[in-house]
Amino acid sequence: MNRIFTRARAFVDDNGCERFFHGINMVYKGDHGKSGVEAFLPDDWDEALVSRLRDHGFNCVRLGLIWEAVEPKPGEYCEEYLKFFLDFADILKKYGIYFYLDMHQDLFGAMGTPWGGDGAPDWAYLSDGKTPRKPFFVWAEGYFFPGSVTRGFDAFWHNKRAADGVGVKDRFCAMWAHVAERFRDKENLLGFDVFNEPFPGSPGSKVFLKVVKNAALQFLFNDTVPRKEIIGKIMASKDVGAIFDTINDPEVYRKVLAGTYETVRRFDLSLYYPFLRQVSAAIRQKTDKGVIFAENCYFSNMGIPCSVPHLAYKNGTKEKNFAFAPHGYELTVDTPLMESAPVNRVEFVFREHIRTQERLDVPVLVGEWGGFNGDTPGSRRHLGYLLDFFDANLWSNTFWCYHRAMEEAGVLALLRRPYPHSVPGKTESFHYDADNARFTLTFDSDKKSKKPARIYLPAEPKQIDCPGKYKLNSYGSAFMLEISPVAGKNSIEITL
Repeated sequence: MNRIFTRARAFVDDNGCERFFHGINMVYKGDHGKSGVEAFLPDDWDEALVSRLRDHGFNCVRLGLIWEAVEPKPGEYCEEYLKFFLDFADILKKYGIYFYLDMHQDLFGAMGTPWGGDGAPDWAYLSDGKTPRKPFFVWAEGYFFPGSVTRGFDAFWHNKRAADGVGVKDRFCAMWAHVAERFRDKENLLGFDVFNEPFPGSPGSKVFLKVVKNAALQFLFNDTVPRKEIIGKIMASKDVGAIFDTINDPEVYRKVLAGTYETVRRFDLSLYYPFLRQVSAAIRQKTDKGVIFAENCYFSNMGIPCSVPHLAYKNGTKEKNFAFAPHGYELTVDTPLMESAPVNRVEFVFREHIRTQERLDVPVLVGEWGGFNGDTPGSRRHLGYLLDFFDANLWSNTFWCYHRAMEEAGVLALLRRPYPHSVPGKTESFHYDADNARFTLTFDSDKKSKKPARIYLPAEPKQIDCPGKYKLNSYGSAFMLEISPVAGKNSIEITL
């Protein structure tokens, strides 16, 4: 497997080919009905599963680790836990699948949020005695109101000392250095996603309340909002979710977010970016391999701009292999309202991520998106739209998130579609017309290139139109098409 680097807005390998990653999250948050390391080891991650993932076209996995499992006691690392993932990385390699490591968290940790949290071990969850608030509507409510979650993040960002006298952020960075050292020799290592969905702490609840206030003002006083229709839906069918129709218009949505940008910008620049530099420096002390992935703040998942600068270290050295790994979800994700949600709100989020990419001038791998649990009209609509959006912007992605029921529900089948694995030149565009089962790829190739374009095909093609010679190889239950490029422009069209 090739080593992966970044070059301007593209991922490239050591042969100079541009690379694209179509992948899936694999994050096991733990079973707190069990004790010790056994609580964090999934029992269904095996070679048969990896083989199926390969057949569905996935060539990348966002592989989640849980800090609580890695470092159950301060400075003591669980090698049994790490060995499980090291062995799993070897299985992924056998099937040609890359992985990047994600240090996952939700609601900071399990101690303060037993109904949905994961991440920090109890010894690092410094909440000043605040007790968690049980959610009423959705698991993420701990982010929205002051309490144990906000206090835990405040202590982390400000490096509050744990009982052993060492700052919790310093412990986190040392833990990452240990993990990087253990994984650095894996040939299929794509990189390091250092912290899942960084949340601002106490300022976060202010952002949420500002958004709610703005939404109420737009509903009451913005004449472009269809108030009568919304109230009619609520009265006629008790469809309380119709209130979300207030922000279907992107201009109204932008006004709902007004007044929150500065709070998120201050967090990005004064707390998150210094942390990103610190933890990345700790990783780079152990290995120069792998891409450093920067995520956006939790609230940028809903379209608030991300202000993180291009990663550079304290000595002024710019990180050579740096990429943006944004997340983006429809506002009603994880609720029944998701099924009828329009695509324009989530499009608003990803258009903001385009602006961040343009500012940073780095490649994008969408770290999390989706959240769909079945083959339904709403899932098909969102999946197709977003995959087309990613392709149009030459973005890689990892879908959220693998679980056993996905295969039975048909979600993996929805994600199975053609795309280029590698392109020996500068990619201009690629697109899959699902209605007509037609895939197109256009790229410019240097006449010296001896490497083929490699295209994943979920089914045997009926017709291949290309300027160069080609070879069709079996790829599990699917196919891999290799096309020898010609010098200059290469236009390829494949009908399935």
